[in-house]
Amino acid sequence: MKCRPIIGVVTGNAGEYCNKQIIKGICQAGLRLGYDVVILSNIYNPLESTSETNCENRIYELLLSKDMDGLIVIPESLVDRQVRAEIADRLSNVSVPVVIVGEETPEFYEKKYPIIQNNESADIELLTNHLIDEHGFQRIDLLTGSEGVKATKNRTDGFLAAIREHGIPESFCTIHTGDYWYSSGERLANQYSTGDLPLPEAVVCASDLMAYGLLKGLKKNGISVPEQIAVVSYEYSDRRVYTRPLLTCLERNRIGIGAYGMQMLHSIISGQKIAEQPSLIGNMVYGESCGCMPDAGFLDTEYEEAIHIREMNDWNPLASLERRLISCQNMKSFIDTLADFQWLIPGIKNMYLRLFTEWYDAEASETEAMYLQSIITWKNALESQTTYYNISDITSASEAPSVWYLTTLFIEDRLFGNYLLQYNTPDCYDWMFRNWMKSVSACLEHLRMKNDIRYLLRVQDLSEDKDSFTGMHNEKGIRKAFLHLQQENPEHLYCILIQTCLYHDTIFDEEREKKNKAISSAAEIVSEFSKRFGTAAHLGNGKFLCFVHYSAGDTLLTQVLQAFFMQCGSYAKNFGTDSFVFSAVCCMDSSFEAAIKQAETVLSEQLADHREKEAFVHYRKMLRIRNYIYSNPSETFLDETLCERLNENLTLVRAAYSNCFSTPLHTDCIRARISYSLYQILTTSASGNRIADQCGYNDSKYFLRQFSAATGMSISEFRAKHRMMH
Repeated sequence: MKCRPIIGVVTGNAGEYCNKQIIKGICQAGLRLGYDVVILSNIYNPLESTSETNCENRIYELLLSKDMDGLIVIPESLVDRQVRAEIADRLSNVSVPVVIVGEETPEFYEKKYPIIQNNESADIELLTNHLIDEHGFQRIDLLTGSEGVKATKNRTDGFLAAIREHGIPESFCTIHTGDYWYSSGERLANQYSTGDLPLPEAVVCASDLMAYGLLKGLKKNGISVPEQIAVVSYEYSDRRVYTRPLLTCLERNRIGIGAYGMQMLHSIISGQKIAEQPSLIGNMVYGESCGCMPDAGFLDTEYEEAIHIREMNDWNPLASLERRLISCQNMKSFIDTLADFQWLIPGIKNMYLRLFTEWYDAEASETEAMYLQSIITWKNALESQTTYYNISDITSASEAPSVWYLTTLFIEDRLFGNYLLQYNTPDCYDWMFRNWMKSVSACLEHLRMKNDIRYLLRVQDLSEDKDSFTGMHNEKGIRKAFLHLQQENPEHLYCILIQTCLYHDTIFDEEREKKNKAISSAAEIVSEFSKRFGTAAHLGNGKFLCFVHYSAGDTLLTQVLQAFFMQCGSYAKNFGTDSFVFSAVCCMDSSFEAAIKQAETVLSEQLADHREKEAFVHYRKMLRIRNYIYSNPSETFLDETLCERLNENLTLVRAAYSNCFSTPLHTDCIRARISYSLYQILTTSASGNRIADQCGYNDSKYFLRQFSAATGMSISEFRAKHRMMH
């Protein structure tokens, strides 16, 4: 149940310094006003998304949640144009108020949303005035951004305003266009060094990245800063500490625009009058690149953070996290490990996993059903059910307004769900969380693969023709074997498809071990059967393919195969008489593909019938009886005795059994004894009388009559015919 209004913040790479500043202002105001602030952010945020990172941008689907009371979008933080366009398109489908904070990008020019921006012109003017007033420079160049972009025009206007205000001839100054990236600065440095452009006294860079590129290019070409040329930039970021000389910057008041954007959105939601936007002018951060002295206290803070990052990199605590996660066998140990390492994400109140209910099944259809699991306050069975777009289930986990960061857990194009950080202060994660997410996603996939029998069986294909898990042919191997059998003798050639492991009552942590045992047990049966009549393959996931020569007819072939599954080994006893279905079709004149297609069609019908019967109200009770009948064929001569032994009502059993298995109870008891006898005849040299006795018959002649009626031949004829086939 939703307990507080929710504001969604759409941003790219929320942990990047400039974005963190805006988010900090939003969260300060949001918490003060009683809102839960939910930040939807990617962490990789590449210039152009690839197949490896596309899935993480699905986080922005959540802006469509009906739980949102308003949205704040920071378009400049999203560097991929396609992602910005998709977000702009989604916003057209929301009915809540939307506010843009920071630089407006072309995708939002015509959207008519309120826009909260720093006064870029005034900021650049202040920065340029510093060069003129403090250092007396007049020959100043501007390295600005791409033409046709509003930010470029605003910054250029501010530069020209400062030049004109001081009466400096515009011919003294040159404006160079760039792309706000390192390469623009390096290119300009090369042009200065070759003499293609005259060297000015100073350069104002319209972004810090271009300034870093310029400093690098000037140093490479032997041009000294600030002795030969001064460099300043519009924008400060925490990477400044890694440059030499230390860059002089103007830091935009991003906290201020974030706070005002939140205040404006609150006014729109509550119907209040919108307060006039304050000036929000930035402040100078002094460095060495213009000839000034840095602020010692500010510089100490930068160095301390840089030292902390270096120490953490040297210590590499994420390696310990990964080693622990990679050894986890189930979700409880996985979450316990995350809780043990939660100190790597400082300042958090809690962390949560929000996973799709079938996140571990790579072949499952995606649904909206999810579960939300607390990590730090982990307790056995402590989880809540939720759905994909239900954000209020998240925020309701806290008694007080909080800041929530949602990022995407994914591998390639498969979405697992979300990872959540909760703060009760206007804080944000740091650089460590990006690597944390890489580790958690990769190790979650590793946990899934360890528990996914289909994956484990696929990676068993280490031989070109053999399935190393079962030792049987793989698909490529049996294709060759089929061609050989068909060329050798196409007459009476059958294609058999068998699907095993259709058992019940599995839970995820036990499924891998149980399914491995089932497939191994089934493989032994199929191998034992096929070596007598032909060849077989394991196609994966408990599905087997056989090609056999069998001259006794379709009906008897199915009886023999059924007998092997019911009596050979312990497969039917451990996994149930309904844990397999099969189809057998004649394929003497068919191609490999045609034979498989025909067998698949019949198998699909068998599976559909199997699922339909499973839905019968008394199916599980009748299945218990059938399992007993085929495990104990010598004890099932009297229906009354059988039902009494199993404590079942005879009238109910006789009525329900036939519906569930398409055969009367007494008839299936006879089939169980015949099944046992068929297996004994094919695998032993026991006499008819001996087999009759093992089947519980007091009168061997009566047994022989039933056997002849079921198979169309005597025991000696059956044995002779199959010995010849074998």
